[in-house]
Amino acid sequence: KYSGPINSRGTEATLQIDLAKLDDRQDDKDPRNRRVVLKDAFVRHPFNPQWAARMGYTTIPFGFEEEYSSSKRLPLERSKVATSFFPGEREPGLYLLYTPPDRRQPAVVIGYSNGMYEWGDRASSGDQDKKDHAWTGRVQWPLPSHGVAGLSYTSASRQREVGGERRDFDQNCWGAHVRY
Repeated sequence: KYSGPINSRGTEATLQIDLAKLDDRQDDKDPRNRRVVLKDAFVRHPFNPQWAARMGYTTIPFGFEEEYSSSKRLPLERSKVATSFFPGEREPGLYLLYTPPDRRQPAVVIGYSNGMYEWGDRASSGDQDKKDHAWTGRVQWPLPSHGVAGLSYTSASRQREVGGERRDFDQNCWGAHVRY
């Protein structure tokens, strides 16, 4: 993982890849499944101390769990909403981020993602013209001991595979989360 400044105005870039699938000792011996997996590739630019924008391939800001490392989460911290709506946990998107000057006030994220986390499957299935998209918002208040409480909303139009066939879904969902 690389994360650091790319200019003097505070713009930062992050690139993270996972090499674990290159391990040839896996149970899956198909060489097509041995690949480098992109985890993050985004740029974050601050407009001022409170407002910033993040653009690129990154986690979806719904609840707290998508932006909280999988290796640090307990099994019960993976909600059914997150695994159903965001099976890849990441998509290319553009997000506007608000961090309040007083850390006791809520932080806000509003963004748009284009649902292209399955682009490899789409290209092979001939469905690369399908336009998936999602609007996402989250308001999150800090709690003592690095805890958080918040509300999230997503409105999405996507395709999912159900029973071996691809179907269109309009997904609109509210979520509430607390971690103490």
